[in-house]
Amino acid sequence: MIKLDDVRNDKTAMFFIDESKDIPSKDYRGSAIKCTLLGLLCIQGDQFLQLEENFLKSRIENRLWGEVHFENASGSYVQKYSNMLKNYISNPYVTFHSRMFANVEKENRKSTHGGLTEYDDIFKEEAYRLIRSVIMKCLAHGMESFYILADGYTKGRNDYKEIMTRLNNDDRIPEVKSKNNLCCTVGDSRCCGALQISDLLVSTLGQYKLKASGLKKGCEKLLDTIVEANGNLDPMEHKRFFPTLYSSKFHYFSALTYRNIGNTVADNK
Repeated sequence: MIKLDDVRNDKTAMFFIDESKDIPSKDYRGSAIKCTLLGLLCIQGDQFLQLEENFLKSRIENRLWGEVHFENASGSYVQKYSNMLKNYISNPYVTFHSRMFANVEKENRKSTHGGLTEYDDIFKEEAYRLIRSVIMKCLAHGMESFYILADGYTKGRNDYKEIMTRLNNDDRIPEVKSKNNLCCTVGDSRCCGALQISDLLVSTLGQYKLKASGLKKGCEKLLDTIVEANGNLDPMEHKRFFPTLYSSKFHYFSALTYRNIGNTVADNK
């Protein structure tokens, strides 16, 4: 059983995972493809309860009785969502990490993903790699325990149970392998502000970077809030070197095969 004191300290990292699927995009030849962006909101444990309390207060003050969700972002909701997003991600101990893949030709999928070709298998592999990469950054920063909550979906509980088993047996992160310091499961985003923030981030950035027609009209304020939090740097820029946990607010990765997929900054202006 997870105890509150086990979470509320600066040696704990909490991960909140969501994804944006079936983003209509184009490959380097201009052919239509669909992309998935996986997003992970990382929060230092001792910051979590205050962030959630502030999120709930803001929902009440703005009379947002329904779930904060990108699909609902239009009209006056965009400004309200932007303010809530700014308040959450401006915390210096909050970072966002994302990873994309696409439904390119079967042979390209096979070579890119170690022989995997089916969407569900690739999804689990990419989710695993995303989580492992952030754990490695957290370990380098001195964190010791990891609590991972993904937004629920039909097969989610089994998928993340399998991912947890792999993480506990991964030689690249022996600190996890040797300790009982990892919990990984799925939950309901309606009950968790961090998952709702993760949805806003992964959906906004997924459309901004990957959607052929660009970001949904009227949602520019959400993107502006994200860019500002990232020091006015492109939040979906590939880093030349493996970044440390707090070297930037936003961390983005895609396999070399996918580097020519997506929009540039100029495309979104």
